Amino acid sequence: VGILIGDPAHWAHGYGTEAMGLCLEYLFGSRKVDRVELDTADFNLRAQRSFEKAGFKRMGTFTEVSFQDGSASRKVWMSLERADYLAREPREPAPTQS
Repeated sequence: VGILIGDPAHWAHGYGTEAMGLCLEYLFGSRKVDRVELDTADFNLRAQRSFEKAGFKRMGTFTEVSFQDGSASRKVWMSLERADYLAREPREPAPTQS
C-alpha cells in the first residue's frame, strides 16, 4: 500500500488518512485479506501518525536504507491484522470539502 500527497499545500487535510481508510475498507471488506503491511521513511512522522490512526502498528525498522535527495534513511515497517481492523471502533467519515 502506498499513498503520496506530493503537494505540501494538500498536506494536513486528512486526504492520506481518508485514502488509507478506503483502501483498508476494500482490502478487509471486499478482498478479505488477513493483513496489510506497509513501510515508510523513518523521518516521515506525519505518515506514521496517519497510519497509526488507521490502526497500523509499528513492527520494526529496516536496516537497509533508501536515498532521498542524496541522504540515507531507514524504513519503518507497519502492519495491520484483519482481526484488529474489525475490532476497532467505527470512525466517522472524514468531512468532504465543498
